[in-house]
Amino acid sequence: MNLICVFSAAFMTNFWLFLGIYGFIGGIFLGIAFMCPIYATWQHFPHKRGMVSGFLFAAQSLGVFAYNFISYYIVSPDTTKNEPLQGDKYFRLEELEEHAK
Repeated sequence: MNLICVFSAAFMTNFWLFLGIYGFIGGIFLGIAFMCPIYATWQHFPHKRGMVSGFLFAAQSLGVFAYNFISYYIVSPDTTKNEPLQGDKYFRLEELEEHAK
């Protein structure tokens, strides 16, 4: 379900509709999906629920931290620093068109 939210949010033209679908509905589905591994580990380690919950949250946080660097190299493969060119613009139009191909 979350994949449907992300896919449909990619085509939104209204900001508030995007915020509602991607932020609210997608957040609910992510929360429900994250409870499955927590419940499974609680069943497997009934006397150490706090420890396994901590490990799961730490693993998720480290995954997000690592994905930040991976996505940077995907978006900017030449590893140049993306500093503003003019005002708020970070990419040249030619670079965006090249990556869109």
